[in-house]
Amino acid sequence: MQDTARCKKHLPLDGITVVSLEQAIAAPFCTRHLADLGARVIKVERPVIGDFARAYDKRVNGLASHFVWTNRSKESLALNLKQEKDINVLKKLLKKADVLVQNLAPGAADRLGVSYTKLKDEHPSLIVCDISGYGDGGPYHGKKAYDLLVQSEAGMLAITGTEAEPAKVGIPIADIASGMYAYSGVLAALLKRSKTGRGSRIDVSMLESMTEWMGFPMYYTYNGQSAPQRASTSHGSVYPYGPFETGGGGSVMLGVQNEREWAKLCAEVLELPSLATNPRFADNSLRTENRQQLKHIICEVFANLSAKEVLRRLDKAQIANAQVKDMQGLWDHEQLRARGRWTEVETSEGMIPALLPPGIVSLEETQMNKVPEIGEHNAKILAELMVDVSEPSELKDSEVLVKIRSVSLNFRDTEVCMGEYGHHKTIATGGEIVPTSDCCGVVVKLGPGASDLGLKEGDRVASIFIQTHLTGQIVEKDMAMGLGLPLGGCLTQYRVFPAYGLVKVPDYLTDDEAACLPVASVTAWMSLNSFQPIGQPLRGKDKVVLLQGTGGVAIAGLQIAKALGLTTIITSSSDKKLELAKGLGADYTINYKNTPDWGDAVLKLTDGRGVDIVLECGGTQTLGKSFRCVAFGGLINAIGYLSGKQDTTGDLNANVLALSRNVTFKGIINGPKDRFEEVLRFYESERIKPAIDRRFEFEQADEALKYLFSGGHFGKVLKVIMEHPFNKVLIVGAGPSGLLLALLLSRHGIPVEIFEASHELDKQPRAAIYGSSAVPELKRAGIIDEIRRRGMSPTTVNWRRWEDHSVITGMDGSSMADVDGEDLRMACLVLDKLDELMLDEFLTKYNGKIYWKHKVTGTGQDDTQAWIDVDTPEGQKKFYGDYVVGCDGATSQVRKSLFGDDFPGITWERQIVATNVYYDFTKFGWKDSSFISHPEHFYMAARITPDGLYRVTYGESPGLTWDEMKARQAWKYELMLPGHPKPGDYKMVMMSPYKMHQRCAPSFRVGRILLAADAAHLCNPWGGMGITGGFVDVGGLYDCLAGIWDGKADESILDLYSEKRIEKWKDVINPVSSDNFRRVSDSDPDTLLERDPILQACKAAENNPDAQREMALAAFSVRYDFTQHYKT
Repeated sequence: MQDTARCKKHLPLDGITVVSLEQAIAAPFCTRHLADLGARVIKVERPVIGDFARAYDKRVNGLASHFVWTNRSKESLALNLKQEKDINVLKKLLKKADVLVQNLAPGAADRLGVSYTKLKDEHPSLIVCDISGYGDGGPYHGKKAYDLLVQSEAGMLAITGTEAEPAKVGIPIADIASGMYAYSGVLAALLKRSKTGRGSRIDVSMLESMTEWMGFPMYYTYNGQSAPQRASTSHGSVYPYGPFETGGGGSVMLGVQNEREWAKLCAEVLELPSLATNPRFADNSLRTENRQQLKHIICEVFANLSAKEVLRRLDKAQIANAQVKDMQGLWDHEQLRARGRWTEVETSEGMIPALLPPGIVSLEETQMNKVPEIGEHNAKILAELMVDVSEPSELKDSEVLVKIRSVSLNFRDTEVCMGEYGHHKTIATGGEIVPTSDCCGVVVKLGPGASDLGLKEGDRVASIFIQTHLTGQIVEKDMAMGLGLPLGGCLTQYRVFPAYGLVKVPDYLTDDEAACLPVASVTAWMSLNSFQPIGQPLRGKDKVVLLQGTGGVAIAGLQIAKALGLTTIITSSSDKKLELAKGLGADYTINYKNTPDWGDAVLKLTDGRGVDIVLECGGTQTLGKSFRCVAFGGLINAIGYLSGKQDTTGDLNANVLALSRNVTFKGIINGPKDRFEEVLRFYESERIKPAIDRRFEFEQADEALKYLFSGGHFGKVLKVIMEHPFNKVLIVGAGPSGLLLALLLSRHGIPVEIFEASHELDKQPRAAIYGSSAVPELKRAGIIDEIRRRGMSPTTVNWRRWEDHSVITGMDGSSMADVDGEDLRMACLVLDKLDELMLDEFLTKYNGKIYWKHKVTGTGQDDTQAWIDVDTPEGQKKFYGDYVVGCDGATSQVRKSLFGDDFPGITWERQIVATNVYYDFTKFGWKDSSFISHPEHFYMAARITPDGLYRVTYGESPGLTWDEMKARQAWKYELMLPGHPKPGDYKMVMMSPYKMHQRCAPSFRVGRILLAADAAHLCNPWGGMGITGGFVDVGGLYDCLAGIWDGKADESILDLYSEKRIEKWKDVINPVSSDNFRRVSDSDPDTLLERDPILQACKAAENNPDAQREMALAAFSVRYDFTQHYKT
């Protein structure tokens, strides 16, 4: 069976067909090398899901890094080998094959009828290569094997790592070793067949491959001698051989192999010739034995030298050395570039770089074709085999194929993964299980009859936990239909569900939010309403609910209870979590760590009556207290057992406890489908959004489960596995706009990396009053309440006369505290504190990544990605992403990389000086913000901290030096400020001069590179249009990127972002800020009110809150709703 298109180069394996039942790394690595030499490799994988290595990560334009590395130049044939017809296709294919490679689970090939024993008679020339963990036969024959486990069995961990702790090799070395021996074994078998005409079997085990590679350390310990010590990145038995730190934070790797080199190192590199004959270091054994003392001497010398100088000395002395490179350094390696080792291969997501196979001199000696999509070659291969391809759908009656977009985790999932979830009577799984039960996805294919149940392609759906529990009480047989055990779960890219096992989700919920509902929200709802008829939930403030802990069920219960008007008491051992619970409306909170007898505290809060309903999540250590504080005739819902499953001795029997207070004690195992649909209707009517603590990417599954098990979360923990049109956004600049954008994107599940030239955030307490039109963005970021708590909500703005500081007119924004139920008052928190808040949220809640001391010097892009050139402490590097967003301020390097120095606009002639000062303006009747009009001595004074710090910004004469401005500051204050203070009357914190600009970039988008806030446009600070307009920019850009991420918009929405935000700068930000400055610096302030329509409108509205609110809402004209352009 031959693909004639492959014969053009006359490669060594032209005409050879390899069929591979492969997954993960070992077999794919082997067959990719066979393909490199011209073999036709047909990769057989599962329909829809494919090789599970496709889902390891999404680092290569949305594709998995392992997969693109090991699967180029192959053809993909998607077969369901659980179906007889597809097994027959495989057997038909093998009749035309030269080689079969397989690394299925032990015994699987034999069960399929494609083992060497079952094929050799019918196919005598076929070469069969079996790759397994431990080989055929022996006590480990059926044992599962993964790379790290085999490293451990083969002793690799015993010699790798540090003296304190072993470590695995950073690449799948056992997989690679077995893959290489399989590759060489197949080549040898082909040579043998060319002489004998007969095929053969190759039996490669990962353990034996690794054992071969462990030959040196094994012989080193011959006859029971001590093993090489674990020496981290150094050699275990040769010294000096490893990394050494240099001056400037650098590092170099060097290796000394003999006494001649040791002498040269001492004399020419260390310039300590006598060290060569020091008796402690006289030979390699002594140097290895005394490595710590020797390392100290070497590093002491190197500390005074740069890495570059050390490498120069080593090269001159002809001592082997190397730079300590990271992955980006390897991509950019000058040696690989100089030898022309890089080419490109095609993928479904565009071209990607690829290394020529080692030993191959040019592309003419190899084939490097496309990385296939799942089943890409089905039609072609089946046509060659003359198999009818017009066969019916693989989906059975009423089945639905769902592409999973987001998964949330429950505590149950941690127990399933640890094998400890055994208290329910369920059907045994008989092997591995795909975990998790809660997901949101989109319907991509319907089986026969599925549409009759109301579903169609494109519907967003969530899973039901117990797939057959559709209404009423659960019965025992339903327990065999639980997702994530006994049934396979949702932690996969695609899954087939029965149509009745899904519910449609409301449009207002994101995929992440919808994925939080199936277990937590339904369980919480049933705990409150299991005895209520559908559509008649429990309501009333006289009903009191006790919620234990701050996990998913408890927090969902809190949100539901508050929406129903119930009174809530919640417990936790964390004051921080209890503060968050208060933010969600908790009426009372109890720290059970500080109040061990919390049951008594509950009784005290309820005047001795007790609570009506308990969501009992604790188990053995909390149940007794729950019985103590529940009301007579109350309800305790048994949900979890976080404090243990075994009863403690000495407690009263549960029967006695229940009887003593006539309590109903009920186990809650989620709820039926019709109650889930009731939950969704209620959530939509109340616009409830689940509390999401933290998001993790697909490749972080272990980390997510460990985090959940640790109990550090508040609300739900999410695993996001959706395939999206892009993978990562690079944000340049860790100022307020960059951090806000990072926070918004991260909350939506979009991976973000921030690059900041400085080593830390700007610590200056800069002014920060955020206009009402920016408040929605701060609310969406989840930080507005904390901003108001830490800072203030200013409401008053006055314009004053210079001579006597009397008020010309003003505005009172108090009426903005309730605009259709939303608090849209201005918010104030000095920028250094706001930056700290946003950075903390980004790093702790969303696993954010920020690179300090990384100065961007340039940008670049092609059709598939964008990149930034960065000066780092380790030298110049490139970083890649799908989009680059410049939030790096007025001197933006991102903008300059696009437009050079072209930043159209003007610079105002007037010099401005900003100061932060403690001075008691309130004793003069001044409140939040005041603008004092004067042609020369104009200024603004605004309170920016609750403890009385004011921002005083004033005008100065052009042309003054910094020293002259400092010298005039005291005179200016005494001249301008109320009370005419002298230096002893106030405390100056900061003083900074600057020039004002009105500028706007030609475009806010050039391909994959975008601009926002001060990097995109500038305006003078009078009236706060700069920071407010920047935040509104960021909110708009977030909506555009989120729309693309969710598939609701295409990239053209980014052109709209540029167009509309430039339009808003021209029509709103520029004229309003310019008028604000002209107003405060007016040449005739005495007649200003007569001439200025804005001040006249303020005067007319002084005693009319409705009119003042309408004026404040007019500022929202700076906003633009990009979501109106989403696809319907």
